Amino acid sequence: MKTQLFGAAITALAILAVSGAVADVERKGTPAQMVVRAAKESKLKPGTPCTVFVEDTLRRAGYKFSEWDQAVLQINLRKIEKLGELKLLEPNGLKYLVDHNNPYTKGVVLAMTQSGQGREVRADELKPGDVVQFWNQSASGHTAIVVEVTSPGVVMMYGSHSYSNPEKANVGPKEFDLNGKHKVYAVRPE
Repeated sequence: MKTQLFGAAITALAILAVSGAVADVERKGTPAQMVVRAAKESKLKPGTPCTVFVEDTLRRAGYKFSEWDQAVLQINLRKIEKLGELKLLEPNGLKYLVDHNNPYTKGVVLAMTQSGQGREVRADELKPGDVVQFWNQSASGHTAIVVEVTSPGVVMMYGSHSYSNPEKANVGPKEFDLNGKHKVYAVRPE
């Protein structure tokens, strides 16, 4: 029994260390300022999935996620099905779900709003500290933290940007034109 408890404690500490919850950012400023600071202070390596980067950033800024919220944030459809006893995986896959406005394709937006830690905002309302999930026509998508709005629909976002060419993968700022994206969802952490 003691061995099981010790093993569970070690596992919990490992999860906290990986999630970034151990290395929280300084709790000064507005929620938006803490989220932006946590994004800029990220120690994650290039190639980290963008959803993992966003989850780590939000955890270090003080947000908490249940196992369900984590699955939703990471758009882990198999885990969502398992935890919620739902049938999400259509024969046509993720593209079908994106095209048909399945709420689980909102990822971080749904996780933050249903856990009471944020409110959904429109793309034309974006401010630094907001989190965006967008999808292209091909159902390739991305999620990142807004650090600057450079012009209407154009934002500088901090995140883990991976590409088919690993040499181009980076963690940091990148400008995105959200105008004309297939789907754009956003949440303002509170």
